[in-house]
Amino acid sequence: MTFYLGRMSVRNLFWVLILVLVALTFAPYLMAALGAILVACMLVASFFIVPIFFISVMLSGKDCKE
Repeated sequence: MTFYLGRMSVRNLFWVLILVLVALTFAPYLMAALGAILVACMLVASFFIVPIFFISVMLSGKDCKE
């Protein structure tokens, strides 16, 4: 059985089905891993980068308008 996806000819529908099933199987794990990485980045930003920035701004005294 031959059908066409754009310019690419796919000779076997079975391989397309396998590819879709593999993608649907591993997509939640990839999304969970990406979410964990993003959560770690947000925690680092909220607990380290932002307080250091605000403390340095407060200690410099340059944010006060005269």
